[in-house]
Amino acid sequence: MKTFTVHLPPPSGDSDKDALDTVFVREGFALWAFLIPLGWLLVHGMWLVLIGYLIMTGLLEGASYLFGDIAPGVFAFLITILFALEANSLRRWTLDRDGYRFVGVVTGRNLADAEQRFFDSWSNKPPQTTPAAPRMKAAPLRAGSPFGERPVTGLFPQSGTPR
Repeated sequence: MKTFTVHLPPPSGDSDKDALDTVFVREGFALWAFLIPLGWLLVHGMWLVLIGYLIMTGLLEGASYLFGDIAPGVFAFLITILFALEANSLRRWTLDRDGYRFVGVVTGRNLADAEQRFFDSWSNKPPQTTPAAPRMKAAPLRAGSPFGERPVTGLFPQSGTPR
């Protein structure tokens, strides 16, 4: 089972359009972000993250040339793995920055299954207006002790009684 976070766009007034613009972001390692990081960033429109990725990659690659030999290749591979591990979190950050709001987590065998589960449980209907039941305030529990009455803290209301 795969886990997805669900993000709704800023309200536009059209619930059908909002439902179509809902974004599901998978948890975990992003394979396409590992294989084609720049393309993955461009496809998802993550411009700030792209600029940060290029700056960090450039700085770390430049620093790795000081070590020589195979260090630049190793550094590039490690940077790409780290990016792929954090890519979906960066995507959630970008969505949040763009006004999307996190509404839940859903699991499914694949994206289509997760979407089906989410929209089956999601309701656009206004809440039912039912009269609220009157609330009764519970009296605080008291336990006897040699030092007088005091409120009980914990799971057992009578301290010191045999069980």
